[in-house]
Amino acid sequence: MRKFAICAAALAATVATPAMAGPNGTITQTMDVLLNVQTSCTLTTPPAMNFGSVNTVTAGTTTTATTSVQCTPNTPYTLRVDNGQHADLTSGQRRLQATAGTVTVDYDLLQADTTAWPVAGVGGTGSGTAQNYSMVGKLVQTTEVAAGNYADVLTITLDY
Repeated sequence: MRKFAICAAALAATVATPAMAGPNGTITQTMDVLLNVQTSCTLTTPPAMNFGSVNTVTAGTTTTATTSVQCTPNTPYTLRVDNGQHADLTSGQRRLQATAGTVTVDYDLLQADTTAWPVAGVGGTGSGTAQNYSMVGKLVQTTEVAAGNYADVLTITLDY
């Protein structure tokens, strides 16, 4: 019985020991090295597009704000801007509204080249570095309005 126990222990030790090359042998194995780069984007918007203080509302008055998009290389994206909280429901015309009332001042949102900002947005492809988009606000109102503060809120969305 004792002889059987010693043989069983020797056999177990042999099975549990990893294979090793003899003095003249070589063992080669491979190992995968992996990296998963995920699609990612960031959107940076200014806190406000400000027409400043004026004495009269003059059509053609402009102001500019820059929005920045940074996506991993080759990531397609679309930058969209809604019509704002006070847009005309029929025409979609963007409007600044008096903070103390319902009087409005019409304005347009343009791309840097004076083309209207498209409803479907502006498409691009990520490069890994920031890509800037100039947004030009332009007053189109020709009728004078009462003194006061006028505001709107635009929602800027980045789809990728």
